[in-house]
Amino acid sequence: LTRKFMDLLQASPNAQIDMNESAVLLGTPKRRIYDITGVLEGVGLIEKRSKNTVAWKGSETLLGSSVDTSAKEKIDVLRSEIGGLLKEE
Repeated sequence: LTRKFMDLLQASPNAQIDMNESAVLLGTPKRRIYDITGVLEGVGLIEKRSKNTVAWKGSETLLGSSVDTSAKEKIDVLRSEIGGLLKEE
């Protein structure tokens, strides 16, 4: 789950991600995402930018400097679908 979260973080714009959105994308309870971000923040690899947003602050070597474009495209499609579903509510 942590690896999948890191993949989302890598593919996200500006290496920032909304924790609630990542929980939906990964199909896991928000609590698990908060557990992951707590550990990553504790070891200094990410930092909180706002209540639900975290950003990468570790080295680019660990995150990876090349973004898998197919993963990014999938994330963009999922974000659009989530936005549509939220509007329907």
